[in-house]
Amino acid sequence: MKHLFYVAVVALLSLTACTHEATTLKSSADYMIIGPGGGMRPPIATYYYLSPTQLLADTTVSLGAIPTALSGFSFYTTMPTAKFTAMGNILNEIPASVLLLNHSEIGVSHTAVDGGYTVVMTKIGSTLYDWKFHDDQSTSSTEIQAFVNKVRMVF
Repeated sequence: MKHLFYVAVVALLSLTACTHEATTLKSSADYMIIGPGGGMRPPIATYYYLSPTQLLADTTVSLGAIPTALSGFSFYTTMPTAKFTAMGNILNEIPASVLLLNHSEIGVSHTAVDGGYTVVMTKIGSTLYDWKFHDDQSTSSTEIQAFVNKVRMVF
């Protein structure tokens, strides 16, 4: 009877135990590239390069031909420290749910009134990720919405 009681207690504890898994990236991204795409935008846009130590800008990107690799950009303009600081720890806060959607368009595109999207590219180790976050994120999870809002906060 005593053993049955212990088995019941252990089973009850295992069923009620909280098994919270981290949903954000734990290892640091090497860099992140952020900029606009689509929509009613000027033909030339500014894209930003964020690394753990700096924030740079490329003000010559043609929206008709957005580079798909870091080598296609010309990040020569150093951004103010305040803008770099405002990004906080975003390189370490990429939600795992976003990583699973690599090479995806996330959110709702309103084709009648295209608000465009935000392009985000990042490299983590040897893996390259890229996403297009549409302006309307109302159908995305709160985790994805928080990440997109943080990206857009400065850019």
